[in-house]
Amino acid sequence: MKPHNCTTCSKTNCSIHAGVSNMGDGACEHWTQKHLSPLEANRQQYTIADSGDTKPLIDVRHTRVISSDEFNQIVDKQLAHCKAILIHKAREYATEDRAHNFKQAAKLQGNSDRQALGGMMSKHIISVYDMLKTDEQYPDELWDEKIADSINYLLLLKAVIASEKEPTP
Repeated sequence: MKPHNCTTCSKTNCSIHAGVSNMGDGACEHWTQKHLSPLEANRQQYTIADSGDTKPLIDVRHTRVISSDEFNQIVDKQLAHCKAILIHKAREYATEDRAHNFKQAAKLQGNSDRQALGGMMSKHIISVYDMLKTDEQYPDELWDEKIADSINYLLLLKAVIASEKEPTP
């Protein structure tokens, strides 16, 4: 391999890109999906214009550092969004017992409250996984909805687990 500086990681002849060729712009052309494990492909593969390579799962040249402050803002905003949804949905689904629907579903299905909740939660987790498996650029609003649903089901699971125990003072 001809010596070059990789624009992906800025190293000269980086070992991560062993077996790849230097493109005119200094970027490494990664092997196609069949030569990479799924994890490596997800981290490394990107499309070189007109190269015929497969479309990237993640374009590593366009990821950026998320500072602690920005991360904390993301978390605060997401948790506030989750709480707003839980409050709104409580009016629609819950009785004075916030775990009511899971208890009723458990009775109908002949299983535990946890299992009933897990069955309902799986639909939301599968939806997130389906989105993760593609390279489609989904709108932020859709990601927000799917992430909030998943977080909220985990919070509801926490409540169902708490309902199985005696309250602590």
